[in-house]
Amino acid sequence: MTPSENALWQKMQAFQLDEKGSQEPFSQRLSKAQNWSPLFTQLAMEEYKRFIFLAAISPTPVTPSIFIDEVWHFHLVYTRQYWETLCGDILEKVIHHDPGQNGPEDKAYFQERYRYTLQLYEQTFNQPPPPAIWFPRRKAKDPAPFSLVISLAAFMIAMTLFNRGAKHEVVIGILLMCVPIVLFIKWVAGNAKNTGGTNVDDYVNSCASSCGTFDSHGSDCWSDGCGDSSDSGDAGCSSGCGSSCGSSCGGGD
Repeated sequence: MTPSENALWQKMQAFQLDEKGSQEPFSQRLSKAQNWSPLFTQLAMEEYKRFIFLAAISPTPVTPSIFIDEVWHFHLVYTRQYWETLCGDILEKVIHHDPGQNGPEDKAYFQERYRYTLQLYEQTFNQPPPPAIWFPRRKAKDPAPFSLVISLAAFMIAMTLFNRGAKHEVVIGILLMCVPIVLFIKWVAGNAKNTGGTNVDDYVNSCASSCGTFDSHGSDCWSDGCGDSSDSGDAGCSSGCGSSCGSSCGGGD
């Protein structure tokens, strides 16, 4: 960080989303709204502050993860704290929340922006972003119904042949028992491939190929292990690997 960026980061670290004396602070309301644990909520809030800092110092737009975007949506409801305290007093710069337009060009754009954001994070903070917030696992796909039917049929036929006891029937039964095993291995391998990793390029690329778009609200792509991660209301603002929302800066209120 440059000296000016470091000074701004110190101000961001001192900034608290939970206002003193509040009977139901920001973190408690966010935790309840998203069904997140208190620990996960605090981590998401901290990473949100880091994201906003990156948005302030970056010369080009940045894109949040889906969880950071949920915090951002929630913070925008606190209009005075967001626009006056955060943007006005601390950043001295307006950070706009720019949703995607669900157009065909959005996929490549937000994929590139998310990759850039993750790289900027590492360059700025000299550490990788925490996987729980920035690299959430995708929801495992359930086995296809026809695979379950085929596996069950193969198992029942194999057991019948085993009970008969004829040598050639036992051999056929063993071969049939391989069917559910092969289908299970294929299912496990497919889910392992689609979870991505913490390597920036591998993660973003696997997400794009698995989910197909950065503008699908992520309902088929994410399972945070903490509860509901549903859309908070802005059309096109919850999606695949990263959110389909970006930041843009203005020079004043």
